[in-house]
Amino acid sequence: MKKLFGGLFFLFKIKDYIMNFDKTLNFLKTLILNLELTCRLLFDFRVSRLLKILYIAVLIGYFLFPIDFLPDFIPVAGQMDDLMVFIMLMTQFIKTSPIEIVEEHKQSILNGDWKIGVLKFLSGS
Repeated sequence: MKKLFGGLFFLFKIKDYIMNFDKTLNFLKTLILNLELTCRLLFDFRVSRLLKILYIAVLIGYFLFPIDFLPDFIPVAGQMDDLMVFIMLMTQFIKTSPIEIVEEHKQSILNGDWKIGVLKFLSGS
């Protein structure tokens, strides 16, 4: 009987790991989508230059500023807070960009059409 419950417990743990892996995979997909979206918005001439400069300045300023939320010499936590700040800044940049431009780029990313953003940037239209 004890073996049966131990086996069931093990199966539930595997299910939890699989569910967490699924959440991690979704997080990574969203992160990659937002990273590509941010790059496209940075090169889109329709997004305010002031917004782009402010975003880049805050990002560079945070990484050059010697005081951190968590010091980087703490093995994993020191780098995780830097990653969280980067993700928060990226999300804020996307939220403050014009919604119609964000949606246009998001749809072209989801459709796999990378040429739209590049060709618009190169043609200047």
